[in-house]
Amino acid sequence: MTTIRCIECGVEFLQESLPEGTAACPNCNSRSIPCDVANDVNIKLNWHELRILCIWAENYGRSIGSQGTIYSIAQRIEDQARGDKPPLTLAREISEAGAKLFTKDGGYDGLTFSGCTAYGLSHQAHAGLVQPF
Repeated sequence: MTTIRCIECGVEFLQESLPEGTAACPNCNSRSIPCDVANDVNIKLNWHELRILCIWAENYGRSIGSQGTIYSIAQRIEDQARGDKPPLTLAREISEAGAKLFTKDGGYDGLTFSGCTAYGLSHQAHAGLVQPF
């Protein structure tokens, strides 16, 4: 039995549980190539180094219109080890900073959010009403 993980949603399932000829994730219907969990590794890496890799990947994903996978992977990494460390992606860092600065009723604490819209984030994202990923 081979356990695989969807790179989009992170759900693990047995490859043999998929109906014959099916290649989509049973949870999110992604057709991305899943990971074999037997290939999971532990790597000693500094959080700053990991942030650099994720931000570069995020920027590349944005340039080709496909950053969703990067956000999914970064979220799974953060869920395992973030603690009080900064987010792995620039979009999440801007979103969290905005959530601290902007109120849910649309007000703000004296700062503009125009620089953040360059990253595709709306005022609603800053207010925590919309997640950028």
